[in-house]
Amino acid sequence: MKLLLVFATVLVAALAITDEQREKFEKIHKPCREANGVTDELIATIKDFANSGDVRLENTSLCAFKKLGFAYENGDLNTEALKKRVRAGVSSDEEAEKIIAKCTVKKETPGKTVKNTINCIANNVPNWSPVE
Repeated sequence: MKLLLVFATVLVAALAITDEQREKFEKIHKPCREANGVTDELIATIKDFANSGDVRLENTSLCAFKKLGFAYENGDLNTEALKKRVRAGVSSDEEAEKIIAKCTVKKETPGKTVKNTINCIANNVPNWSPVE
């Protein structure tokens, strides 16, 4: 269980989220981990999610983003849903829009796009949580 919490923390870039938010995220995230073959052993080896390059982690993040409504089934980001969550952690609509524009740059694959988006938002919104 401890390793699962570590992985959730790595995936959301060590965000300052509450226990309730962590539990909500875990319910969404666990089936995604299982579907992508992300094991406790793999989690234990992760030192830097942003630079891991492991497709299983990227696909797990994409799966969670889809379940959260932040990505569509085709892998494109739902920027309006992301902006709403980001807005909860910043002082203005304008600031949220700037962060979303900066953080939702399309990469080579949907998984890489999501990984980049998670890291970018976490770096720009210190108390951001993917769940309410």
